[in-house]
Amino acid sequence: RRSTVAVVGPEHACLGYVGVYRVCRPGASTILAQGLKFALALLVLLVFQWLGTVAGRAADIALPGPLLGMLMLLVVLTVYGRPLEFLDRASNLLIQHLSLMFIAPSVGAFFLSQQIYQQFPSLLATILLSTVAAIVFMAWLIRVLPGSSASRPD
Repeated sequence: RRSTVAVVGPEHACLGYVGVYRVCRPGASTILAQGLKFALALLVLLVFQWLGTVAGRAADIALPGPLLGMLMLLVVLTVYGRPLEFLDRASNLLIQHLSLMFIAPSVGAFFLSQQIYQQFPSLLATILLSTVAAIVFMAWLIRVLPGSSASRPD
């Protein structure tokens, strides 16, 4: 049994919508196609973050722009009705490597040792209370949401 390898030729050199669509078709498994899908997903996330920032500043809302952008993306995906596979993959990849986002603040906290020690009790209390609150809220949400196994009577 022979395996076929998808080759991307010069006809896909243009980065227009048609070119990206041809390279990113469901049967294409090239590295370029996967890279373009990931770049497109990051672009979608950044556009919604930018839209949230613009909307937050324009409406003078006290919520952070990225949070508003996430809510806008949630509304769009809910109205659209089906998940976008390329966006799902990229989001899951970012979530899997979320700990990398905390390296810089951790290194910065290393150099603020005296101030960290002064605020350590309040930091510890905040971390513990927010963790307990998040666990309780998620347990309640799982029980309340329709369709979850915990909300069905046995």
